[in-house]
Formats: sequence, structure tokens, C-alpha cells
Amino acid sequence: MFTACLPYSGLIFAVVCNDETTSSWCQGVIQALNYFGGVPRTLIVDNSKALVVKASKYEGIITPLIKDLVEHYGMECWSCQPYRPKQKNRVEASVKMVQTWVQGRLEMGSAGLIYARDIKELNEKVRQQVDELNRRPFVNKSTGLSRQQKFMSEEFASLSPLPEYPYEICRWLILTVDKSHCVRISQDGGHRYSVPVEFTGQVVFVRLSQEEVQIFGRIDNQLIARHERHYELHGNKTHIAETHMTNEEKNRRRSPDYFIEIFIRRGINPQIAKAFVQGSWQKSGEFASRQRMHAINRHLLRNFPPSLLNEAFADAVDLNQHRYNFLHDLLVQKQELQRRQMNLRLDVDDQYRTPTHSNIRNHYE
Repeated sequence: MFTACLPYSGLIFAVVCNDETTSSWCQGVIQALNYFGGVPRTLIVDNSKALVVKASKYEGIITPLIKDLVEHYGMECWSCQPYRPKQKNRVEASVKMVQTWVQGRLEMGSAGLIYARDIKELNEKVRQQVDELNRRPFVNKSTGLSRQQKFMSEEFASLSPLPEYPYEICRWLILTVDKSHCVRISQDGGHRYSVPVEFTGQVVFVRLSQEEVQIFGRIDNQLIARHERHYELHGNKTHIAETHMTNEEKNRRRSPDYFIEIFIRRGINPQIAKAFVQGSWQKSGEFASRQRMHAINRHLLRNFPPSLLNEAFADAVDLNQHRYNFLHDLLVQKQELQRRQMNLRLDVDDQYRTPTHSNIRNHYE
């Protein structure tokens, strides 16, 4: 967990990083400056190998990436002397407070383990605890101020304004566009980003920043696609811009309202259709739900009467089952049951009388 603080007010910032590489340290510094809303004069860093090329008793040599970062923000940077933690005593105290009041409280709230779908959700939880810590009044202080109040009233004015554009840490890749006119970023969990169809099979340059994916053509180096970068490990991992979609892809990527209208036109009750489609979207996500709705439209709505469809869809909604196979089997069962009931119906004439005959026992008159 990256931790930073301002020495006068003690305002704390913390964020969870994937690793301890130089780029992660830089990203932590950038986010801390954005959180503070300004730039201090000096950046004091630890003697980590990702930050300092060579530690020194007098002045360490920082890495080129850190040097470029501080030059972009107009700061001075120096590293602490080895084995001199008092030179960064405020940071050491802030790290201890983050471990106690941020990490500790999150662990206590979930029986020792912190649960999150991804690092983004984890950082949202961390940010809530950090904000609460900064709003808490100082202990044994007669002023009754919090870190945030002291920062805004006494320290914020001494910070330099942030530059117009934040510092970006980028990585370049050379990738080949697949047959679905997308490039795949394996390091982010296999997310795929689209390019125009005419670049299918071509080699392209991909620029990765923390927030964005930019794709350039190899021949003329022109920007051909731009996407928001995703890191989710589950769910939809194919991101196709609307301007890149073919007619077939546009047809596949219909909205829930489109399918609801189709179901209603086929004779399904509007409330049942809306509940079924929205339930599928909430339970299975948009990618799986679109495929399912297209299959239902092609194979079920056209082959079964509206009466059976209404019954089957209502049962599916009640049971919270939206799978195609479940709905298909349910319709087949209802259709077979209806066929058997029709075969059992007998046309009986009320005026019919059993004829009298000597070989017929009993009296049926």
C-alpha cells in the first residue's frame, strides 16, 4: 500500500498498488498530488530500489522516471539517508496509522480478510477510511482541528498549483489485430479493444497508460482507436466502439428495451417480458444476456404460440431462471401436456341413449 503525507498538517493519502515497481510508485505520487490538490516544493522518497539507483550518505541518485516526474511537477526530490528513519518520521507515523485505522478497520469488518472484486473496488474502500481518518480531530490537541481542517486553513495556500496535464506513465506494445478487429491486452486479464474493420490482420502500435488504451496504425502512426482501460477479471472483456461496429455487431449489441419490444410484439405480457429481460441482465450481464435473447428470439418465439410463451416466461421469472435451455425445456413440456389434454377430449352427445338389446346386461334406460 502506497502511503504519502504532508508534514505540517499531517494529511494522509493511501492507495493500493499491484506491485512495487517504479511505475506503481510514480502512479502513487501522481494520485497523491491530485488528492492534495497542489504540489509541494520537495518530494522525500524512501531508499527503495525502484526509486533510488544508488543510495548515499549525502544525496542518493534517483531513477530517471522519478526524475522526469518531479521535473514535470516542478518539485525537488531527495532520498533519505540509509538507516535514518527519523528523516521521514512523519511518513513512518502515517504508515503506522494507515495500517491501524485503514487496513486494520477493513480487516475487522470482514473477519480478518478484505474482500473486493478488483483493485478499483478495494481502493474505493481504502479511500473511505482515509477520508474518515483525515476528518478525525487530533488527539490531545486543544484546537480541536482535524488534519483536513488544518490543511485547508494553513497549508493548502503554500502548495503550487497542479500542471494543466498530469504526468502519464505509458507502455508501448506491438500487437496484431485479430479476426474480430480487436487487440488483446493479456497483462490486464485478456481485455480486447476494437479498431476499424479495415485493420483486421494488421500489426499496430498500442500505447497503454493508467486510464486509457490508444492504438496507432503501423504505416503512418495515426491514431485509429481510443478506449478506456479496463482491469476487471470477470465479466465482459470485449470493448467495441460503436463507430467500429459492423451491421452484424450492431444487431447483436441490442439494448434490453429492444428485446422487450420484440417479446411484446410476439404476444408476451409487457410486465412479464420486462421482468424476464431485466432479470437476465442483472443476473448474467449484458454479453451473455444478449446472446441468450437473440437465441430466444430466433428459436423459441417463432416456434411456440403466445399462450405457451406467456406461461413459460411467467414460470421462468418466478423461479429466477433465464437460461435458454431451461426455457426451451419448459416450453416443450407445456406443449406436450397441451397435446395430451387435447387428445383426451371426447365429443359426447347428450341426446344419445344406449339401445335396448337382449345381450346387454342391466338396464341402461
